[in-house]
Amino acid sequence: MSNDLKEYLLELKAKNLQSEFICEGFAGGMLKYDGVKSGLRRICKRLGVKRITPHEMRHSATDLYYTAGASTEDLRRLLNHSSTQTTKIYIHRTDKRLSEVANNITSLRVELV
Repeated sequence: MSNDLKEYLLELKAKNLQSEFICEGFAGGMLKYDGVKSGLRRICKRLGVKRITPHEMRHSATDLYYTAGASTEDLRRLLNHSSTQTTKIYIHRTDKRLSEVANNITSLRVELV
């Protein structure tokens, strides 16, 4: 987590807000998808980086949680999916992760009797 984001969240916590949302829309309540999408588009353009969508950020966040050890069931609950089959679409099995798993398996010491 970036220091800026950490500071922002700590400021919100200190304000003891009653909302269940970290960020609210102008009229309160949940942010609208189109508003977030257009905001991201403006930020990406200003920074000169490839445009991303909120949905792509959802995939990236899922990958970060999965790499950090979250189970498919953990991710299902986080993403509010009704089925782990849907959640599995979000789990990107990378060569790096598969190599790490293979290294973990080969590092196990199994003695045959």
